[in-house]
Amino acid sequence: MQAVSESLRQAKRQVTLALYGFNNNDLAEELVKLAKKGVVVRLKIDTAKGAEKKTGALIGLLKSGDVDVQAVAPGGRNHNKFAVIDGTRVLTGSYNWTAKAESNWENLLVLDCAELAKSYLSEWAKVH
Repeated sequence: MQAVSESLRQAKRQVTLALYGFNNNDLAEELVKLAKKGVVVRLKIDTAKGAEKKTGALIGLLKSGDVDVQAVAPGGRNHNKFAVIDGTRVLTGSYNWTAKAESNWENLLVLDCAELAKSYLSEWAKVH
């Protein structure tokens, strides 16, 4: 989680996320802080996971903090786990943004590559 938090804190303009599961309150608070500073924060989350009680409460927190949250893939699964920060940094891997992820065997890549970020933003636009 530390690598995610550090990367988020560096955001100046935009954070774009596509996540399967998301119930980590600390990371949600980081996103709300960014939104309050004027950073555009956009999240696409799996519809089924978003309907879970813990994630649903977190989504309410995000929305009240001016984070654009969209539930996607109602007929399938949005199994993505990535974030694009300021169009130049990509966070991706098996890491779920959940409290349980901290005790699981999960991986996270932090890649500084504008061309790769562009590809991920294109993929984000396709998720519905």
